[in-house]
This record gives sequence, structure tokens and C-alpha cells, in this order.
Amino acid sequence: MAKKKDQTKGIFCLEEPAWGGRVTDPTTVEPVLRLLEKLKDLAVPYLHHDCATREEFEFFLPKWVGGSFGKYPILYLGFHGGPGEITVGQQSVTLKDLEALLGDGTCAGRLIHFGACSTLAASEQKLNRFLSRTGALAVCGYTKTVPFLESCAFEVLLLGRLQCVSFRRSASVRKFDDELRKRARGLYESLGFRMRWLD
Repeated sequence: MAKKKDQTKGIFCLEEPAWGGRVTDPTTVEPVLRLLEKLKDLAVPYLHHDCATREEFEFFLPKWVGGSFGKYPILYLGFHGGPGEITVGQQSVTLKDLEALLGDGTCAGRLIHFGACSTLAASEQKLNRFLSRTGALAVCGYTKTVPFLESCAFEVLLLGRLQCVSFRRSASVRKFDDELRKRARGLYESLGFRMRWLD
């Protein structure tokens, strides 16, 4: 899967540092990011930050929409979750909270991936409001509780293939979603993957 140099889309990842609830748990999505960075035909740059508290999350998230991180248009949020929310530390962060943290229209030409269980089980109304308010090109994630290994395997394909998608038009994202569903139908369906965009 070769791509043109100007297609590189860096990944800005914020992640729960203790997936199993223990500080000694070494589980992390960073190996997925390292693999994408090391693949010769992709060489996807990434930034990875642990966020154990809401305060840390609220420090890093607004940085992503700042001018310094335009080369990282993919936001990967690796946390526990529920319908329409993620859990940062012991606190729930809803889509509405994220809208306020990101700001109006700040995410144009950017995509947000919720690497969290069930977050995309939110209503169409909530997802459309989030997209409309933030200006994000698309959001994606899971509608079910997902096994860590299977979700990581799927995300290698998801984040790798996104490197060849135009982030200028929602039609490109729609086409990508159709192709991803065909290419990885088993994982797409078993994980309850969902991608949404505004037309």
C-alpha cells in the first residue's frame, strides 16, 4: 500500500495508562502506533501521551487543535468507554464535554477515533451534533465491548489505510468506510465498528 509523501497523516494519541486498573499493567496501544511508524511504505508519525486524570486530558486535548499539530490530523483516544462517553481516570467525559474542550469548528479536516468500548453506540443526534459543533471530518469507533487484541489488529488496518484517504471531503471517508467493511468484514462487524461523518 504505497502512498504519496503528502498523504501522511500523523496520529495524536491520548491513552489510559492503566487499562486493567493497576499501575503495573503494561497494556498499551503504542505498539500499534510504532508498527505504523516503522512500516517503510507508511512511516506514520505519532505522538503518544498517557492521561491518568481528567486534568491531564484537559491539558493535552486542546494542544491537538492548536496550530503546532496540523501534521497530526488523527486523534486516537484510547480509554475505557460507554455509549457517548469515555472514562478518563475515574471521570466520565461525554461527547458534549469533548465539544467544549475542542471548541467550535476547530477540527476541520481532522478525524477522531475512539479506541474505547461502546462510545460510538451514541445516538445519531449526539454524533451529528458533535461533528457539527467541532467541524470534524469524521468520528469512528466501536458500538460494543471489544477485546483488546482484536481491536488493536483492526486499528492497524484502520489507521494504516486512512493514510491513503483524502481528508478534504466526506465522500472520501464514505468510500473508505465501504472499502474497510469489505476488506475486514469479520472484525468490522464483530467489534461493532462505526464511522460517521456529515454530508
